[in-house]
Amino acid sequence: MSAVAATVGAVPYLPGSPMPTPASRAAGGDPDSIAPLFREWPREDGEGSFAFYLDSRTDLDEFLAFDYRNADLAHHRSFVPRARRVTDPSLLAAQPELDARPQVADFSEFYSFVEHGADGFTYAHDFRAGNARDVQVPRFHQYRDLVSYWQVFTAVPNAALTDVVHRNGGRCLAFMFNSGPTNFSRDAMLRQDPDGSFPVGDRLVDLAAYFGFDGYMFDMEEGVVDSADKPLLLAMFQSMHERARMSGFEIHLQIYGPNPDGRSYADWQSISQEQADYLTTPDAADSWFLDYSWSDYLDTTRDTLAVTDIDPYGQVFFGIELEGFRGEIGVDTTRSPLAEAIPPHGSRQPLGSTALFSLTAETTRRVHAELKDAHGGELPDFEEVRHAVYRGERRFWSGPHQNPALPADGPIGLYGMADYVHARSAVAELPFLTRFNTGASDQFSLAGRRSSAEPWYNLGIQDLLPTWHFWTRNLTTGEPVTGPLDVDYDLSAAFDGGASLSITGTPQDDDGVEIRLYRTELELPAESWASLTYTSRSVAHLSLGLVFEDDPGTTTWHDLDDLPQNDDFGPTWGYGSGGRGWGRGGWEPTSSWAAGWRTTRTGSDWQQAVIGLGGEEGRTIVGVSLAVTAPAGTDVDLRIGELAVSANHLQEQTPEAPTGLVLEDSRLRPDGASAEARLIWDIESSVAYYDVLRRGSTEDAAQLVWLGRITADRCYLQKVPVQEGETSVELLLRATAPNGRTSEPAAVMMPVA
Repeated sequence: MSAVAATVGAVPYLPGSPMPTPASRAAGGDPDSIAPLFREWPREDGEGSFAFYLDSRTDLDEFLAFDYRNADLAHHRSFVPRARRVTDPSLLAAQPELDARPQVADFSEFYSFVEHGADGFTYAHDFRAGNARDVQVPRFHQYRDLVSYWQVFTAVPNAALTDVVHRNGGRCLAFMFNSGPTNFSRDAMLRQDPDGSFPVGDRLVDLAAYFGFDGYMFDMEEGVVDSADKPLLLAMFQSMHERARMSGFEIHLQIYGPNPDGRSYADWQSISQEQADYLTTPDAADSWFLDYSWSDYLDTTRDTLAVTDIDPYGQVFFGIELEGFRGEIGVDTTRSPLAEAIPPHGSRQPLGSTALFSLTAETTRRVHAELKDAHGGELPDFEEVRHAVYRGERRFWSGPHQNPALPADGPIGLYGMADYVHARSAVAELPFLTRFNTGASDQFSLAGRRSSAEPWYNLGIQDLLPTWHFWTRNLTTGEPVTGPLDVDYDLSAAFDGGASLSITGTPQDDDGVEIRLYRTELELPAESWASLTYTSRSVAHLSLGLVFEDDPGTTTWHDLDDLPQNDDFGPTWGYGSGGRGWGRGGWEPTSSWAAGWRTTRTGSDWQQAVIGLGGEEGRTIVGVSLAVTAPAGTDVDLRIGELAVSANHLQEQTPEAPTGLVLEDSRLRPDGASAEARLIWDIESSVAYYDVLRRGSTEDAAQLVWLGRITADRCYLQKVPVQEGETSVELLLRATAPNGRTSEPAAVMMPVA
């Protein structure tokens, strides 16, 4: 079944363009699925079918002739701009003695299996989002400066990865693999036309511009390019930079050199004077990935850096091989050379930056090994595995104590990346709003109400998560501590999205615990305020702490229990126009505004505390904390669903209802209980994201079923529930502004009979 249904303001979809053809490699092996696959695998006969997976079967002419602006691949564009990061990550840092200059490149997997590890490919890699429970999404993008997906070599990153990397201020690179002899070899890649242009370089730039990512990591192994090709390779890189600027963006080109046995143009384990040309020639390579044996040739690299103007922190990435390690989770300084490039705890000046390889798969494998050791050779239930996998990720980044402010210790020198580099932050612009949505969950809530009980994953809609996972301190002494409170994400409870921040435990004294959450750079205008939405199943007292740039040693605390209850204002913000059934919205400042208040979010168990910051006009918030105090022996059970900092004038924007909404394609699944759908609409740059819902039997908000969230101009819905006897389903599209306010919905009917 395929249909295009009209709605108010709808326009036909690309007149004359072909409708998408069924995809034979869709999730679950359904040959009739309309899923827009991320890539098309080469044919088994190896005759060179085009693929965004580039290997020896990729034919150059087919690569250059392929129309990548087709209906399927348009679903895999990223529209999220790269955010600005805070200026100085060492201010209010968990380990302030660290040097702020080293960066981290991560060449790793994403959308791996939580339970089954990362052995082999999963269908999840082919999709931007979907309805599956066993998909792992990374949560530590605040440490990543350059990100590339390694598990397949792909000329276009998955848009969900680009979305989240950009939201956190990093750059997302495609992984351009060249191995020879191949159809896509030296002569093909470096071919130059009579007009001086480079067809392959031009096509790669055009792909980056269209799909919204930032550049390429060129992995040129197997002697594909040799020393005689150096002038052509430099010229192609220069041509790519110029073409990118003409397209309105700055491209980043990283290089990983081939074997040093005479077949190649470079020794890949060090940077010599000759190889320095790739980094010092204007508009050539932007950075270099040094092969993992770099520590054996470190003198050559040191000598070269000493006599050139190469920026070792922006251009030189010392590779760290994690693939195949079977030790404890973390960076084992007895076996890893990382400490030679970046000393832990800032003990000496670092030599450059680092590049991590195969982090996600190896961490997951190690967690599984630990679990099997503890459970007689078998994995425990899924919930325990998932919890352990994400704890393992936190151990790698935050250290064995899972607190980045507690330096690692122990006889084997096991460190976390927080012992080497600072966490970055992109919380640098008002309004700031986070709901702690991790990008995967078993449910989805809107305005404090459960709107879907379907599992889902979409890394592209992950909120800006806390800068530090999790920096806890004794509230009285300021010393970092482990316990007595456990901070984590709760995937079963959310105010908006799939998760909330949970704070649980039983304190043994009355000192209280501070949780430092965000490093920020938020300059406050007139009539500013901060807002916290939370639930509490205990007698614990909750306070919001703010640190200002002009006094970074002091935290200004706002005790939420001191705020008066005033439900006349609710809901205060975020769902002002909200569409049918979302209640009244907005709030008008009164004489009580500056003092703040607490209110119950309409129709939910969530409390919202609004703290007036009118007296702080002109000051800059550089840190946000929570403090929890409770009598010794008392069980603490808190959920934080939303944190915001904004100002009155920033809350005036309410987005218009989306326009151009069209049902591109749809199909009722064989079981009749659900359908697939593809929607398109006109994207507005001022919109933070779009939610897709289906209307239930009434116009009450509780009957709206959430189907998907995306920052793009179209989406694929893998599972639209269909009720018995229905002949059509009304699909709604609602826009949300950065301030959290929502539009009236646009609607389209999807036939299901």
